[in-house]
Amino acid sequence: MLTRFFDKIKKPAPKPPKSSPDGKRARNSQSSAHRSEKPVKPWVPGDIISGRYKVEEIMSGSMGTVYITEHLGWGIKIAIKSPRPEILSDREGMRCIRKEANSWIKMGMHPNIATCYFVLNFKKIPHLFIEYVDGGSLADWIQTGKCRDLRTVLSLAIQFCHGMEYTHSHSIIHRDIKPHNILITKNALLKITDFGIILSTSEQEDSTGSSDSTEKQDSEGFRGTPGYASPEQFRDSQHVDLRTDIFSFGICMWLMLCGRKPFKHNFEKTEIPEPVSIIPRTPLSPSLTELLKKCVAFEPDERFQDFASLRQALNAAYIELFKIACPYAELGEIDLRADSQNNRAVSYFELGKIKEATECIVRTLDINDVLPEAIYNQLLMKHQDGKSKPERLLRRLEAAKEIVPDKSLFDKLETSIKEDMIKGSVSKGKKYPG
Repeated sequence: MLTRFFDKIKKPAPKPPKSSPDGKRARNSQSSAHRSEKPVKPWVPGDIISGRYKVEEIMSGSMGTVYITEHLGWGIKIAIKSPRPEILSDREGMRCIRKEANSWIKMGMHPNIATCYFVLNFKKIPHLFIEYVDGGSLADWIQTGKCRDLRTVLSLAIQFCHGMEYTHSHSIIHRDIKPHNILITKNALLKITDFGIILSTSEQEDSTGSSDSTEKQDSEGFRGTPGYASPEQFRDSQHVDLRTDIFSFGICMWLMLCGRKPFKHNFEKTEIPEPVSIIPRTPLSPSLTELLKKCVAFEPDERFQDFASLRQALNAAYIELFKIACPYAELGEIDLRADSQNNRAVSYFELGKIKEATECIVRTLDINDVLPEAIYNQLLMKHQDGKSKPERLLRRLEAAKEIVPDKSLFDKLETSIKEDMIKGSVSKGKKYPG
């Protein structure tokens, strides 16, 4: 989560970008700092993008290039996703990227979803700015043998279910679940990413009655990764339900537990083979064997009907094996609304949308008036806009220190405010007493 988003930026925020004709978010517009950007070739390590993002590493993915960068102002890493040119060469490709940006950002925050902060255009190409996850992908974990432990596999699978329950609760179907799109932190926290070909169920319903034959034609055809897509996805990937994601994750679990996929071709109805464990000295229990088969059933009605049911079955298997519930079985009452609004404020500020950032901070504090990061951000915004008297800001800052556990959060801000007071006093011929 982004917090001290002005900590190292002493200059005023950039002017807000011009609104697009349809009034939509930054995917169709860019700040003045980015309009001057004229990359003529892909970035390389060492390049500094727009004076803020230093490229450290470059990775290639199925949907495009990912640049791992350090934000020179925030002091954290951010992944910048650049779509492949061929994806943007047709109407469907651009529509796909735009839909990804809108839906992913609107989802907000969840512990098991990689956050998409915002979108900026470079030479009219949308680039997604995404939370960096430091432990590699599930594909990496499988390849390096980190999944050769049943407790680890079940814990990761249960976390994945939480992320997909949240995704589906927002009427979003991913449609491209595969190990490369499942990221894991060094501390084994799983995060789902790459919502590049997500399908909104509300959009799915609307499209059935669309009179725009061109748009309908552009939306038809296979979308996904053949080795992980469900049988129904091959028939009509635009009219699938959440059970297509269950099938795809079932394939992932086969790889984690069995080291192989159950089918050569997912679109062919064949008998499901008996799963055989590749985990040393750990044969699969009957319940896990049945679970693996049920996830990849050819007919959607024969699978788990939602990820909540799958999560419960995985936890039951965990209890059967380890005589205790999985630590990730229940998330508890986690209210991330305030964190999501604060995070959105950070994104708006980075885009130069100061008014929207201020509104998000206000909403954040309406939800949680003691969230330290939001209090800090609000005070810093008031300090930077120059409209609030330093003396008043210092009083508010002292009051804030009384209600937050980490008072050092405000040290640099307090120093900056006092420095401005000294400058103001000197310019008026006064001596600052403090």
